[in-house]
Amino acid sequence: MKIELFLGDRAFHSRYGKNLSAERIGELMRYAADKGLVGLAAGEERSLGLAAEVKKNHPHLKIMYHTDIAFVIAYTHRGRCISSPDTACAGLKKEIIRRGLHSDVFNDKITGKFLDSEACRKVMPLDINSLEYYKEGEENNLELIQRFKPDCVSIGGDVLDCAVYQGMDEALTKKVRGFIGAVRERAADCLLTSYILPMADYSALDDLFNGYLVPYNALGGGLLPNPSAAEEWLKKQNKPIFAMHMLHEGKIHPYTAFGDAHEAGFIRGAVIGASSEKQIDSLVEAWKRWNS
Repeated sequence: MKIELFLGDRAFHSRYGKNLSAERIGELMRYAADKGLVGLAAGEERSLGLAAEVKKNHPHLKIMYHTDIAFVIAYTHRGRCISSPDTACAGLKKEIIRRGLHSDVFNDKITGKFLDSEACRKVMPLDINSLEYYKEGEENNLELIQRFKPDCVSIGGDVLDCAVYQGMDEALTKKVRGFIGAVRERAADCLLTSYILPMADYSALDDLFNGYLVPYNALGGGLLPNPSAAEEWLKKQNKPIFAMHMLHEGKIHPYTAFGDAHEAGFIRGAVIGASSEKQIDSLVEAWKRWNS
């Protein structure tokens, strides 16, 4: 199976160690497009806008936009605030411990690191009973999708994972389904992004998604509840699987990463970040050798 390669924007941002200017991000996107990548993936407005500009001169490009589903946390004694990855990870950690799965999960080198981080320890865990759907966040995302017209939207992330794992009620599920349905009206494909998909019950939302965006790599990082169980689950799915964290934060050479993905036989695409032309060259060389 040939693998579609998307250049992710994670490596461009200060949260992940870089803080590139818009001009520099545009240069790297154009360079990747010239090299023949299938697409560009963006997780925020600036990157999405730049990707749309690059596509004007590279009509073959696919644009993937990632958006988290946001909730309002209604803590009566602290007021109301918007859910965050840290509160979600804290809530997910609490529920995983309650289910007795922490020995496997917290040893994971990708997801375990987030769940057991210092930031996660400092916040109040997200609780499904304190959540309200964030309508304003929905409207902002739909406006971006309408304006930039991505070919594919990946929906999910830490907060939705936490809410689903704790068990969303029917009313909250209905609102989330409404948002995903509205996204599907505006984009050709809709992927579910999840770090815990093999161990979570997404059956109430699954029919709305065309495929999945999940961690996958040769070292098994991010494959929960453990690499063997997660890989077995992924092999049984009849929807396209797109991989993230395929280089395991630089621990795996691109050639090894693509070789393992081809051998697995169920990886349709990969979203991989790069912050220099040299890194893009390395990605493209490995990708083209295994796709030839």
